[in-house]
Amino acid sequence: MKISVEQLEEAFRRMHVAPGEAVLVHASFKSMGGVENGPKGFIDALLRTVGEQGTVLLPTYNFVSWTEGHYFDIEHTPSTMGILTEIARSDARFKRTSHPIYSFAVAGRHQSELCAIDSNNCYGPGSVFDAIHRLDAQMLSFGLSFNATFSLTHHVENISGSCDYRYNKPFAGIYTGYDRVPALRSYTMTVRDLLRGVETDIIPAMTELVERGVISEHEVSGARCHSTSARAFVEGLLPIVTHTPEKLHRSRF
Repeated sequence: MKISVEQLEEAFRRMHVAPGEAVLVHASFKSMGGVENGPKGFIDALLRTVGEQGTVLLPTYNFVSWTEGHYFDIEHTPSTMGILTEIARSDARFKRTSHPIYSFAVAGRHQSELCAIDSNNCYGPGSVFDAIHRLDAQMLSFGLSFNATFSLTHHVENISGSCDYRYNKPFAGIYTGYDRVPALRSYTMTVRDLLRGVETDIIPAMTELVERGVISEHEVSGARCHSTSARAFVEGLLPIVTHTPEKLHRSRF
């Protein structure tokens, strides 16, 4: 049975979403088994919950276009983060941020501010992730493994000053922005140290944050979901990155 829009709005409120807030959502739409009015119903319910003074962000990442194809078109390069994000990318209420690998579809109060950010650093100071931290966005995850969500984790690794298993790698390509003028640009992506066999596994760290109450667990239409605020997440994760980084990665060697 499909979850109604009203039930979905109530679920957002249970996940600590309030009017006027900034909200970042990672979601497996199919995990909820059906939503009234489909993906658009989900997006509409989210926008209504935050209201006119709120801000909604959905990740529209594409890890291949820039790193392998060396081309990005802010208006046409598709999101690879699921149907909700691709529909938001094409929704007139949303505008896409500029990074060709880690972009977001943004609607609401902070849209202009976030879409004006053009840092080539994907996760560090001056990036959209830095702004998400500063705005203390409420972060929601629907039906996803911890290894497929809470990408603010890499921002924490970046600002910790102690992460030696990842580094920023530059990739260059032809970039077409909203001005529609193609230009050669370079942007970075935070990558794993493959020479050390590093593989991402943040499940132990996220499990600790759940146990400490930093991340809350919920059930929405049969899907296992999680929520946390950006500042609480960063403050809770920094000591783990610094003192027990093995809870965030493993080596295949």
